[in-house]
Amino acid sequence: MQPTSMYKWALVWAVAHREWSEAVSSPLFWLGALGLPLILFVLLPIGLFLFLGSQVKDESGALDVVPPTESDVSSIVTHLNQQDTSVVESSLPTLQNNTRSTHNETEFDSDIYSYFMFVVLFFIFLQSIIVSLILLSVIQEKSSKLIEVLLASVKPLHLMDGKVLGTLLITFTVMGTWVATGLVGSLINLAITAQMDPSRTFSLLQFIVDYLLLSVPLWNCLLFFALGTPCIGYVVSSVAAVCRTNVEARIMSMPFTVLMASPFIFLFIDIGNPPPWSYAFVPLCTSFTMMLLSEHLPAFPWYLLIVLWLILYTLGIRWIADRTYSKYILSEDNVSGFKKLVGLAPSASKKM
Repeated sequence: MQPTSMYKWALVWAVAHREWSEAVSSPLFWLGALGLPLILFVLLPIGLFLFLGSQVKDESGALDVVPPTESDVSSIVTHLNQQDTSVVESSLPTLQNNTRSTHNETEFDSDIYSYFMFVVLFFIFLQSIIVSLILLSVIQEKSSKLIEVLLASVKPLHLMDGKVLGTLLITFTVMGTWVATGLVGSLINLAITAQMDPSRTFSLLQFIVDYLLLSVPLWNCLLFFALGTPCIGYVVSSVAAVCRTNVEARIMSMPFTVLMASPFIFLFIDIGNPPPWSYAFVPLCTSFTMMLLSEHLPAFPWYLLIVLWLILYTLGIRWIADRTYSKYILSEDNVSGFKKLVGLAPSASKKM
């Protein structure tokens, strides 16, 4: 690597570290990052075990802490057959086929959306954090004239790269706290389960390993979150550069965020079915499309092609965003952000 390239990356990293350190130095950041996972993954499960007592036990007295097994599904089928519900009976073969074998029993699998829908919604939450952080950072630096000081030593493209990388580091910090808290909560609940019902300990441990450590859908979500975040980051950076206020920037970025989340429309068109994997080739829609397809991934060659396509059009969006960002980041006129974004307004350099 050439020294000039190393220097450029050093500048990008310096900007990214500045963005990250400003966020994590705030006590409110850690309160928000740790508060909700502590409630969901530690306090709530412990309260469930300790205070509900027998209410979380099955008929035999054992703790019911693992997903429904084949025997549970069979009992449901038997009960429904006794009720003579012909309409429901027609769907029972599908219910029985949606199972996968684990530890001598067949664990019920609701296709998707029972467990991994929560994961996808969590990544949507992280994406919204990224959009808000970048918009707020660019608008504040632009209004406080700090952007002029930064651009005196850093090129606009490197500044934009640093902001995108910095917000990605912030979201991975949040993600890391959630994962660490979840693992701690799982270990605590595992210890409680071992004391209350040792016979179910291995099933719970296997459930934790399958769904947290060896889960292909979960790692697929992580991959496309990491690859898709820079794309939306460059888009909102260029949008913020042409706007004067945070409200205007949010309104201007709304069409892009709606397009990014458009794969969820397919859930309402055909309930229970993910979008077609060909929709992953629509720019800005790739990440969430592939997240929703986590349990129905395309063949491996197509999967690699989609990953390559996401990387290529992210580089293309970065090139376009650099032109817009460099052209209008120092602009102080009263022209609307929409006119600037579509190229109907003169750049700051032409006015000087």
